[in-house]
Amino acid sequence: MAQRPASAASKTLAFVLHVWPYSESSLIAELLTRDRGRVVALAKGARRPRSGVRPLLQPFAPVMCKLAGKSDVQVLSALEWAGSFGALEGERLMSGIYLNELVLGLLPRHDPHPEVFDHYTQALAELASTHAAEGSLRRFEYRLMRDLGYMPMPDVAALDPAVPALPWHLDAHEGWQPAGARTGDLQTADFLALLADDFADTARNRRLQSVLRRVIDQARTGCGARSRLAWQEFNRLRGRATPVQPLEAGAA
Repeated sequence: MAQRPASAASKTLAFVLHVWPYSESSLIAELLTRDRGRVVALAKGARRPRSGVRPLLQPFAPVMCKLAGKSDVQVLSALEWAGSFGALEGERLMSGIYLNELVLGLLPRHDPHPEVFDHYTQALAELASTHAAEGSLRRFEYRLMRDLGYMPMPDVAALDPAVPALPWHLDAHEGWQPAGARTGDLQTADFLALLADDFADTARNRRLQSVLRRVIDQARTGCGARSRLAWQEFNRLRGRATPVQPLEAGAA
């Protein structure tokens, strides 16, 4: 259940998801926090020329801050830099933008999900490293949809390792069922890999990608669409004939 903002200010770690102007002198920031969930905060005076706040309110930037107020919009103060994973560039920057769009579109405000905060932190750290970006994206998508209750799993007892290629079909009403004559979405081996937190296989990631795209669209139609369009434009400007998209299997 969503929790209303507390009136007492307390120091908290937050990631900046999005920032926009509020007045001639202030900014509004969407933040992801571990203990308060997604929060909207007013940064008073952040647009003033000599403000030291604006440089800290950058997407993907972890900050320590105080949040106070009884309304939906908290007052942001005592902002401090909390380190950095390193700059995201090129495809990894586009992937980071996609993460933020998912969080903004699917995570309710003032509804703490500490596990989602931890998954987001891990995904950003991996995107800023040499870790395979596609595996990081699939892991975050899967964990996000699972933890928010949108991604069901078959009965573990029904997953027979002796039949790894058994196909499963995701029914919108009945959940995962053996595919039978229907088109299979994932295989038993795919679910066993998910349970083992294994996102290293490219073919498996592509199958999972297709399923997650449907699950995300069912949860909120169009969520992630802006990032996909930006990704397509990014690849067009680079002159890539067949863009490699981590957002939708088979897209061109």
